[in-house]
Amino acid sequence: MARLRARRFSARIALLLIVAFTLALVPPPGVAVAAPADYYFWYAYAADKVYPTTTPTSGARLATTRRITGISFSAARSEFEGRQIAIRPTSQALRDIWLEPSDLTYRDSDGITHTLDSSNASTYKVHYVNITAPSTGFTRKGLEPDALLPMTLANGERLGWRPGTTPDLTRRGANANTTQPFYVLYKVPEETVPGVYTGSIHVTATGADGTPAPAIDIPMTITVYPFSVAQRTLKTSFAMNLQWAAYTNSAAHGWLGMNANPGPAATRVAERTTYKGDQMGGWLKYMSDHRVSPQAMLPAWESGSDWAPPVDNGDMVARHAELTDYLGTGAATTYTGTRLAFDTIKLPEYGAPSYVTDPFANATNTSKAAQYYRTMAAEIGSANIGKAYAYPIDEPSASKRTFVENYAAFVHANAPGVKFFVTVDPTPMNFTLLKNVDIYGQRLPFFYRDYDAWVKKILNAGKQVWIYTHATYYQAVTPSYLIDQPLTSTRAQGWFVYDSGATGLLYFNINAWRPQVGSATFRDPYVDPLSYRTGTGTTQLYANGDGSLVYPGYYPALGLYVEGSPPVGSLRMEGIRDGLEDYEYIKLVQSKLGKSKADSYVAGIIGDLAPRQAGVLYFPPWQKSASTYDKIRNQMGSAISATFTTPQAPYDGPPRAIVPRRPKLR
Repeated sequence: MARLRARRFSARIALLLIVAFTLALVPPPGVAVAAPADYYFWYAYAADKVYPTTTPTSGARLATTRRITGISFSAARSEFEGRQIAIRPTSQALRDIWLEPSDLTYRDSDGITHTLDSSNASTYKVHYVNITAPSTGFTRKGLEPDALLPMTLANGERLGWRPGTTPDLTRRGANANTTQPFYVLYKVPEETVPGVYTGSIHVTATGADGTPAPAIDIPMTITVYPFSVAQRTLKTSFAMNLQWAAYTNSAAHGWLGMNANPGPAATRVAERTTYKGDQMGGWLKYMSDHRVSPQAMLPAWESGSDWAPPVDNGDMVARHAELTDYLGTGAATTYTGTRLAFDTIKLPEYGAPSYVTDPFANATNTSKAAQYYRTMAAEIGSANIGKAYAYPIDEPSASKRTFVENYAAFVHANAPGVKFFVTVDPTPMNFTLLKNVDIYGQRLPFFYRDYDAWVKKILNAGKQVWIYTHATYYQAVTPSYLIDQPLTSTRAQGWFVYDSGATGLLYFNINAWRPQVGSATFRDPYVDPLSYRTGTGTTQLYANGDGSLVYPGYYPALGLYVEGSPPVGSLRMEGIRDGLEDYEYIKLVQSKLGKSKADSYVAGIIGDLAPRQAGVLYFPPWQKSASTYDKIRNQMGSAISATFTTPQAPYDGPPRAIVPRRPKLR
């Protein structure tokens, strides 16, 4: 009986302990308990648009499941390739999200391990801009993904760093039940040994309640092809506005003084001549990395505060150290070990004195302009004179025809070897070529329409044709650079250059942060993406992001506190680079496997021209799907690799059947 009472007593004690423990776990009434921080994650192509409302795809996983599929892609040597990682928190917001790519390694058949160092990887948070007035031809309002905020700032600190204060960890965060994409970009150095490189991307985050979210390691595989795209067989010319760059470069809205540009030497130009050169280095390198040449020879002039040619024509002294770096021929004076090697050199005529605007106004103008062009040609030198072109006149009217022809002859006489470039619509010129013009800029929307009556004449005369696009009433039909358009519209540019047979690709600006209303001196592209509008009533033309492809690199409101930083890039600029790299793939296919094979791949992106119809723009259909570009590029990579003796594992299986290409225009 005593033993029975003892057992009952022990049972009561045990029950009381269980109840007490349970009560300890149950919060008092009115106290909310946040579920553990967790999140879905999945992957997207660089040219996919991932919105805050985008829900997890079929391949998405919860971080707590630990069942992780990886990211795999291929790349040639000297190629950049990126993927998006979408993160969608479940029960609570995340902050302090961090992506840490590891080294990637490949062990060859001889047992030698090769490394693709993690320093070749960079990470970005995709930032949304708010479309309130859709571009003409589009209707969607709301947030659009575009800007790429660097997770590591120019001074080596993480996004959200604030000088002298606690970092703002929400700058690297994501709200609950809201999708936030991140962009991971890899560069494959030219010296990389071909092979299949593997590693991982380590992802960490903290819940809003301060508890760590599950850390994950995303497997990463890059197949490096045995060929290179270091060659740049396509000429490019993209303008930039230095005044707007200066305005956004610091809190004082101007160029920083000497020694005021923070950051390690590896992230900016060494200070050596003037502070403008110091800060412009980041812009120049950004453009070089994206395979586009500035539409001006930026380092050419010592001219005080505005980079325009000096008023005193006897003071035209080029800074040779910077000029040779710009041309890729001298010692690397900008970024350690880097020569920018731009493919074209536009003489800096815009913003120039009156003698460049009109050399024929009077004898003094003629004399000064002649000396200007002679001096410029001498500074460029015979080794690079073939890259140079004069472009002082844009889209002239019929009344300017004689002026253009005389100006072209004047440049040829005073700067032999420098080509004369003009953008021109054939209609006011009555479809008659202009004398002495070497390069004709043709608008892409009307290229196919005017091919037989105009472009053929140019090509038959042995002249160059470059294509360009801008805001038009046809921008819903033709690929351009607008934020509203599919991201593939920028990648398609490289394919259309090849299809058209053009020699170059022109664009009028990458940072047209021009005002739209009132007396404002600056349009904040983060706040107002509408970069162009004109007309009234039913003829209004709106264009978001037209001429505005990058964003200010110094912008404290988003955690970008480093003054003098390079520009913040965009998904559209990534698309442009991908398209220019695609172009080199196509050219390699053409050289190794024949033109008909190259044309067959292009047929997968650009369709056949329909019969001409009144009131319908004569323009071929083009592919909008990001996966299609990636698939065809992989097919080309495998086909090119097969022509090399170096063994190369196929990335996406054998090339698939391609629809036969329509007959070429030329």
